[in-house]
Amino acid sequence: MNHTIKFIKENIIFFIIAVITMIFSIISITASKGDTLKYSFPSSGTDFSTISWAEVPIDENGQTFSFTYLAWDIGQIGLRISYNDVNSDSMFDLHITDSEANEQICEYKVSELITDSDGVTWLNVGKHFKSGTINLTIRNISTNALKVICYTQEGIYDENGNALLTPGMKINAASYPKTKAYLFSAIWILFFLAGTIFVKNRSISYEKLFVLTYLVLGILAFMVFTPFNEADSCNHYRRAYAISEGDIFPAIDENNEIGGLFAWPSTWSTDDGIGMSWYEARNRIDFDVTDSNNYQYLTYTNIALYSPICHIVPAVAIKITRVFTNSIIIIEMMAKLLNYLVIGFVLYLGIKTTPFGKEYFLCIILHPFMMKQYTSLSPDILIAALIYLLTAIVLRLRYDPDVYAKKGYLAALYVISFLLGQFKIVYVAFTIILFLIPMEKFGSKKNYLINVLGIGSVTIIPALTWFKISSRILELKHSELYEINKHIAMNVFKYVPIIIKTIFVRGYEFIMDFFGYTLVFKDGTNNTVVLVFIMLITALIVRNAKRSMNNESPIAVSVRKDIAMRVIILAGIIITTILIFTAEYIHWTDPGASTINGIQGRYFYPFMFPALIIFTGMAGTQTIDGEALNKTECKTLYSLDAIMLCFMAQLFIVYQL
Repeated sequence: MNHTIKFIKENIIFFIIAVITMIFSIISITASKGDTLKYSFPSSGTDFSTISWAEVPIDENGQTFSFTYLAWDIGQIGLRISYNDVNSDSMFDLHITDSEANEQICEYKVSELITDSDGVTWLNVGKHFKSGTINLTIRNISTNALKVICYTQEGIYDENGNALLTPGMKINAASYPKTKAYLFSAIWILFFLAGTIFVKNRSISYEKLFVLTYLVLGILAFMVFTPFNEADSCNHYRRAYAISEGDIFPAIDENNEIGGLFAWPSTWSTDDGIGMSWYEARNRIDFDVTDSNNYQYLTYTNIALYSPICHIVPAVAIKITRVFTNSIIIIEMMAKLLNYLVIGFVLYLGIKTTPFGKEYFLCIILHPFMMKQYTSLSPDILIAALIYLLTAIVLRLRYDPDVYAKKGYLAALYVISFLLGQFKIVYVAFTIILFLIPMEKFGSKKNYLINVLGIGSVTIIPALTWFKISSRILELKHSELYEINKHIAMNVFKYVPIIIKTIFVRGYEFIMDFFGYTLVFKDGTNNTVVLVFIMLITALIVRNAKRSMNNESPIAVSVRKDIAMRVIILAGIIITTILIFTAEYIHWTDPGASTINGIQGRYFYPFMFPALIIFTGMAGTQTIDGEALNKTECKTLYSLDAIMLCFMAQLFIVYQL
């Protein structure tokens, strides 16, 4: 008994956070609504000239109708019913049987029925049914005047050779069963609670905790996020697929569009994203990417601006996966999985390399919107991971007296700089932080100059080469816009006011977008949870800034007084930000606009780690690599876990329908 009381006292704060998380999760789930699936019989694409309509009388013996319904549940059934001569107190029932023999009988009072402007009477069902063959038996209870308006198509007969009659009806799918979402949320909250209590009193490195957390969060994310759900998901897939087929430099058609023939479901959007549900993903699991009968010419002009290097990882995954399957769903998910693992590996190298600030890597992966990007085909978040690793290497070389720019470190500087130039040229500006590396770390002045020239060459020359190619692609569709805005951007007195106004007008939107206010397409978020997340991050920064000011260890004082480090990192952030604004202004903003369009919060994720270092330095760390997981850090990380779980609980609902 005493041991139990002691255990509860020691971990009371974690139990409190778990309870609060559960409350927020319940609020999020209760307020969540999946997109309503709507079916119409006959379908909207039916040739109505071939349809005949008839009224089928319904008596006490009832009429049974069968049809195939491909969805996970039924919320409302809309029938075209004639009941003008029926007494308002009359009753009838609807007996529903699904493909797994689940049954439900609903009774309806005529006076309580609601008919919409299209003549459809909506009947609430209130129970979930599996997809497949659905049998409806409609039976009168107290009158014989009820009729169901049915249709038949020319030449369509039932098994007895009679014209096949089907009710004219519509179906709305209800929200996903929320009891399952409550269970999903509770299990994950208890799992993280148990995991936190287990590790908080044990000696575990930040690196090991990072790996465990990243992998567990990956399982959670892949359970929630569906295929083709992120921004530009369709275009990223098509670009990666084309590269896997050897189409490095895509062809341009007569309309100046870049694209190609892809097997694509006819019911899917051909725009940037689909907003797919898990039901749709399961329904499309057998769709074959090599089936020429499903080929469509689809474009990806905007994504063609990316260098082929950006999509090498998903392209490799697509190539490997196609050895085993041609399922479009499995191919896309495996491409995401490999991308996720590569991003995780780069982040692991970052947390392993940085001499301090290791805690921030865990905070970064617990950012809900960033986690969504980790499980996508977008190269944007890999850019962030590369910049975190670059910052970590620079900090290591600047402050660790035993480390020099040789072998692995030197190779990493070349590779990262090259990749940043290939991914998005605007982020090359951030490589000015390389000048924070002391000259003596290269062994000699000669070696320093050789490597400065070498890194500059492998970064700038390939970047400018692709920039020239991509600019030509852009001009094909936006030549007038490109030239007008480029001219304005070169005029400081005209362009600077546009940047300033954009920050004032849309700054709040950028901040909220950065913290996951809108998680793209079908996603929704709970405003309260977003606010709590912002407050938690703010508290973390303030706490660590205060700890840094009170940290009197020699290395912490050295870092705190290192003005050059702060100035150059801040300059890299500011210059890169201006270039991001300029790229979006030139490429995607209408001529004459007073603010810049196209900027999204995720473009600023690469600055998270370097910005945290600027504000907090070494925080409370006493020596290089001296960070240890303590109860304070455990509380912070578990609180961030809680925010992540609240988001996931809500999205678990959203992506089911």
